[in-house]
Amino acid sequence: MMAADLSPGAGVRAELAAAALALLLPPRVTVAGFDLRDDPPPPLPGEDPGRAVPRRQREFAGGRAAVRRALALMGQPPVAVPVGPGRAPVWPAGVVGSLTHTGPVCLAAVAPAPGFHAIGIDAEPDAPMPADLLPAVCRAEERAWLTARSDGLRLARAVFAAKEAAFKAQFPLTGAWLAFTEALVTLDFAAGSFTLRFCRPAGPFAEGAELPGRFAFRGGLVLAAVAIARDGALPLGPAAL
Repeated sequence: MMAADLSPGAGVRAELAAAALALLLPPRVTVAGFDLRDDPPPPLPGEDPGRAVPRRQREFAGGRAAVRRALALMGQPPVAVPVGPGRAPVWPAGVVGSLTHTGPVCLAAVAPAPGFHAIGIDAEPDAPMPADLLPAVCRAEERAWLTARSDGLRLARAVFAAKEAAFKAQFPLTGAWLAFTEALVTLDFAAGSFTLRFCRPAGPFAEGAELPGRFAFRGGLVLAAVAIARDGALPLGPAAL
């Protein structure tokens, strides 16, 4: 799936977005979506969005609905996915997963824990990033590359999505909250892939360690995904790369 395919339109349904996201992840990862243009079922007991505004409560319910669809496709029963430390989902035993939502689209990806350390996904609108946000999201090296391109503010969304996906993947392993400027993303358009380099140590990841991921522009969305499989060593630093 090539990241250079810039499909127009912002009305993509969650089911189509889920199919596009699944192409960015290994076959053993199951992806499903829920569209908030439909009414989401209520959360299960134990799933508490907290003191959220109605819009956020609806997004929470839609995200959990996407989770249960993904678990069902994986052959898992419907179970509650509570909120844990840092607002991260608490996945069922034997499962790793990730959630994202943008506009009406809620997406969930789940995978068997025996095969994966963690996964991370993100979806963002395919629209230019406000220029005043660049210093908070991008390092000087990234800003230099982006500002040299006519579509730099649009591509900044892909950098943001890549960092979000990678941060979600690393959090279960590190418990670390990283600032956007504490990681460097390099985009490879020909391969539809990216590399995130840690610019400071985080848990088992040394400064200079890299996480690979994939990204794509599809149907008015920027999609990014990272899967850390157990069939290889963790990228703990430059010597391990």
